[in-house]
Amino acid sequence: MSEKQRFLEKVTAYIRSKEARNFVSVELQHHIDEARQQWLEKGLTEQQAEQKAIEQMGDPEKLGIKMNKLHRPKIDWMLLLLFVGALGLGFLPSLIPFKDTVIPTGMRVIGTSLAVLVTMGLMFIDYRKLSKSGWIPYLCGCIVLLLPFVFPVFMNGSRYINLGVVTLTIFICLPFFLVAWARFFEQARIPLYVLVVLFICPVLLILQAPDLTTVGVYIGMIGVMFLFSSYSRKSKIYTAILAGLTLVGYIGVIAFGISQSYIKPYQLERLLGFLNHSKYADTSGYMYITAKEYLSEAGWFGQSIPAEGIALPSAHTDFIFVTLTYAFGWTFALFLFVFLLLFVIRMVMMALQVHDKFGKLLVVGGITLYSISFFINILMTLGLFPIIGITLPFIGYGNSPMLVNATIIGLALSVYRRKNLIRTHPA
Repeated sequence: MSEKQRFLEKVTAYIRSKEARNFVSVELQHHIDEARQQWLEKGLTEQQAEQKAIEQMGDPEKLGIKMNKLHRPKIDWMLLLLFVGALGLGFLPSLIPFKDTVIPTGMRVIGTSLAVLVTMGLMFIDYRKLSKSGWIPYLCGCIVLLLPFVFPVFMNGSRYINLGVVTLTIFICLPFFLVAWARFFEQARIPLYVLVVLFICPVLLILQAPDLTTVGVYIGMIGVMFLFSSYSRKSKIYTAILAGLTLVGYIGVIAFGISQSYIKPYQLERLLGFLNHSKYADTSGYMYITAKEYLSEAGWFGQSIPAEGIALPSAHTDFIFVTLTYAFGWTFALFLFVFLLLFVIRMVMMALQVHDKFGKLLVVGGITLYSISFFINILMTLGLFPIIGITLPFIGYGNSPMLVNATIIGLALSVYRRKNLIRTHPA
């Protein structure tokens, strides 16, 4: 065994984490080799140069203790506690009676358990292994978009994925595309015209379901991620313009869907009900009017739930914020808004600390994906945005949004856990 290897073993013996141990070993070898080369240029022999280089590194015990403290994987306890708290709050709808709707608590337990497994699993998996290829997650996302045609369930004119015990929406494809586009944007090697093709293909597949909500979220997520990509400033300027027109583009997609009959009559009526509540008071406008009535009656500390239960349509999914506000009051509603907003704030702070390009793109994409769902749902339930079938993160009933948000948190925790294990040179 060489002197260098003995030195590295002494140092890494004080480092508990296997990931940090490997990282420190490679880093020290790099610095020793650099120092050895400098001594060789001064006329020393190979053995003398290596000995001098090792002596420059200092005492292996002190260095090992220092490296263990500096590079050990870290857990973002604040984000993890927010996640646990959100899962707990997600059971509140089970305490509220709904008219003509029974929330299966068992399904909520299954969804929550899966969310915990996904989040903890991703946190302990090295996210950098996902950066080896963007094509695999991209193809997986496309396969997910084909599943509604292989294992279909039809509800409200749309296709869902039937997996026996669990029924999922195609919203579940978004984490795969999050990982794929983080890889594509990190390297910036793919020509822009190819990116356009890769971008459009999932949109066309999603429209076959059809699911305009997922289309809009997908467009927003990719647009924001591109602004943080490794592509040139000129390309980003063009994309900034595109991102600024995302809302207009989304409206265009809706118009296209209407012209091509992708939008079903009930979906079109929902849009018209948003534009004119009173005219469609007996149909789609009824939801906005009823939601407004529930919010106006809530008070600061809530109202007693009628014996027949909450009569608002989609009260346990799209309008869960209205339901909880009515049941527990505006005091709780403000708390819930701030609590869920803390996810955004914490992940933004996390993104600012991450220097790895792939990791930063994962967090930025996750922030965008979460924020779109969060803010649109709040605006939607307040009557300031059309009802598009998007639930409040972690709170609204639905396994697909739960798993998507759990994936976002798991990836963010994985990135943060390894933010001090980023190399500044090739291994």
